[in-house]
Amino acid sequence: MNSIAPFRGKAFFVPAGVFLFALGALFFSACDVLNNPIKEDIEYNLSLHPVKSWTELESAIDAVPPGGRGTFTLMTDIEISSPKTITGKTVALEAYAGTKGTMTIRRTPGTAGSFFTVNSGGKLTLGGNRDPGTLVLDGEGAGADPLVEVTGGNLTLNGGAELRNNGTTGVDISGSGSSFTMNGGTISENAGNGVRTGSGATFIMNGGTISGNTVNDGAVSLNSDSFIMNGGSISGNSAPVPLSSSGCSGVTMGNSTFTMRGGTISGNNAWRGGGVNMNNHSTFIMYEGSITGNNAWETSDDGGGGGVFLNLDGGTFEMRGGTISGNTAEYGAGVYVQFTTTFTMRGGTVAGNRAGDKGGGVYVQYDRDWYGSAGIFEMYGGSVTGNTAVSNGGGVYLQGDSAKPDGGKLTMSGGTIGGNTAVNGAGVYAGDPNAHFTMSGSAAALSNNIVYLSGGRTIAVTGALNPPGGIAAVIKSPGGPGTILVTGESPYVLTAADVGKFRYDNAGTPTPLVFSSTPSEAGSVPP
Repeated sequence: MNSIAPFRGKAFFVPAGVFLFALGALFFSACDVLNNPIKEDIEYNLSLHPVKSWTELESAIDAVPPGGRGTFTLMTDIEISSPKTITGKTVALEAYAGTKGTMTIRRTPGTAGSFFTVNSGGKLTLGGNRDPGTLVLDGEGAGADPLVEVTGGNLTLNGGAELRNNGTTGVDISGSGSSFTMNGGTISENAGNGVRTGSGATFIMNGGTISGNTVNDGAVSLNSDSFIMNGGSISGNSAPVPLSSSGCSGVTMGNSTFTMRGGTISGNNAWRGGGVNMNNHSTFIMYEGSITGNNAWETSDDGGGGGVFLNLDGGTFEMRGGTISGNTAEYGAGVYVQFTTTFTMRGGTVAGNRAGDKGGGVYVQYDRDWYGSAGIFEMYGGSVTGNTAVSNGGGVYLQGDSAKPDGGKLTMSGGTIGGNTAVNGAGVYAGDPNAHFTMSGSAAALSNNIVYLSGGRTIAVTGALNPPGGIAAVIKSPGGPGTILVTGESPYVLTAADVGKFRYDNAGTPTPLVFSSTPSEAGSVPP
């Protein structure tokens, strides 16, 4: 029998023996490739380089030359017999979809250590787009070591990879030059941090999900390093036990830098700082993204922060965009600013948060322990709107104490506070002793949001006012006629025009204040 093969529109005959010989040679060549994993630094079809056991994978990785690249496809579930270290070479591992779709790596009972350790010059990529299978590293609820440890190398997690159910951290990165880039995939259900970084490492999150981890110091725990979040989600993590300095379930920072340009931190539940907990002189800059639906269950007024908690010496939080919304806490449902820390708002929105007691949007603490600096909220732009406090300070609550001279501070030179709800101070509550509230520029607490002042507190004007609509604030006070509500703060001298931009809430009717220049310039409750 002969075979017919086309050639430029014509047919020609190939002798059967020649055809079968060629077919057999192709078959045995393919088998040779399947049984001999990559040994060269080239790009190729992943399905041609399968591995079916941990021993095969170890041998295949060892065969990659220094500086070379090996890419492998896991064809079946396997168990590790010993941790694998990757140094000075690049390794990529994906899973074969097959009929099962998921390939899982587990520890052999009694095996200790991480699945992979990536050292200096080493690069490990888990998951990818060229094979649709799901690669799972499953700690099965045990293990005292992270699933993947990076010490000087680089780890990349792509779609189609899951790191889950470990007895401790999912990914641990430490040391200058170490990095972890998360483009997709999931890190979930670990009894520890989803990701822990330290000592100058860098974590970049472009996509994927970190969820369902149970840990007291953050699903993402940052320690003297950098985290850039461009996308993805950190959600549904929990911190069940209160700690003196942490108790956060979303992102915990210690002497670190966090830049948020996108993504979502949502549905996390913790003692303090359900979404983000800042410690030890850290810096958090938020450009875009959302921190939403998180909860802090601290019941004392020394903590809270459903969305963001700035802990003692926590550093600075600068908000340039994005939203902090739908978070809950007893105090500071959106943002809690503890003493010695600063929240600077230049854009974005703090909206729809709910405090069980005080500070629906922002809670600013006084200098409780004589550190020399209260909490500070600087507002240059953005909006605090639609927040609720069951007690006082729907938008902003400024805490104070008669025994401590440095009360919570709000410095407002732009932005708006409006549409918030509370018993007293729907917009701003500054009724505590030594609370301090200043206004200038285009700052505006809208007419439907009362600023509550009592006990001699005033709004101090520090510069010329030009609020949208002409009204800077409507003020409510228990003081009678003649009570001073607006003053100038040196070196600025208050003018009658400034006082004309404030109103007194007279039983629900906004009434102009009275300007006087003796003994000093002030605006007071009319007769």
